[in-house]
Amino acid sequence: MGAPFLPKRARRAFRGVLFDVYQWRQRMFDGSYETFERVVRVPSVQIIAERGGKVLLLRERQPGQKGERMSMPGGQAMPGESPLATAKRELLEEAGLAADRWVLLKSYTGMHKVIWHTYLFAAVGCRRSGRPRPDSGERIRQQWVPLDRLIDLYTGRDNLLVDLLKVRYDARRRREFLGKIGLPGL
Repeated sequence: MGAPFLPKRARRAFRGVLFDVYQWRQRMFDGSYETFERVVRVPSVQIIAERGGKVLLLRERQPGQKGERMSMPGGQAMPGESPLATAKRELLEEAGLAADRWVLLKSYTGMHKVIWHTYLFAAVGCRRSGRPRPDSGERIRQQWVPLDRLIDLYTGRDNLLVDLLKVRYDARRRREFLGKIGLPGL
């Protein structure tokens, strides 16, 4: 990850499974120097999977979490994997689905100190393509719901939730969203 997210002088201080920590010396306004840090997370995808006018909601449990989390299909990229390839792989693994059409709806970049690229895709016209094969740390149940119900139940990333609420309550944004994925209405 290079500019503008990390200064050229930044050096990796820690390499983790999901996170790398970079540090550099930064000159302060008074002429002194301090160590600055930035965390870089492996890129990930989230997928709004559509079939027959409904979207897929996952009821998911993972080790170390209390209760179920309501989410959409998605996950982290493997080294060298493109965002679209990640989305296709995750939809197949978590739901056993493939899609007739893929649309990149938006990409997000994390906070100032935590760099995390997330790509939001629409998978339109989903169809069964195999059986789900979730990771060993995932227990997933599928539920197809109207778009508004997804918005009510979704418990994932805050910035995506804000965008989903805009789609729900702003008629212009709803038309734009539905137009992007080629559906007259959900």
